[in-house]
Amino acid sequence: MELLPHQKYYLSKLTDREIQVLLCTVAGNSNKQTSAELFISEKTTKFHLTSIYKKLGCKSRSQLIVKYLYSDNPIVKSITETKIELLSGAVKS
Repeated sequence: MELLPHQKYYLSKLTDREIQVLLCTVAGNSNKQTSAELFISEKTTKFHLTSIYKKLGCKSRSQLIVKYLYSDNPIVKSITETKIELLSGAVKS
């Protein structure tokens, strides 16, 4: 399967291990499952996820998954743009 442009961009920001953790997360693995699969501790998995969240501008696991899988989707872009506009308006008020 070929990566979409936004996926290539996100992956370029991450280390090899962070990419492995990201792909396990996107596949639906729990932290415990990811740790077992990659032969690392759960604490290390959480550390990598925190780093991934910061680098990709995410605040949660679900936001990370949606952003990675669908951010080129026009519906997701529209929702994101609307949210930014709403937040900008709230800040200006």
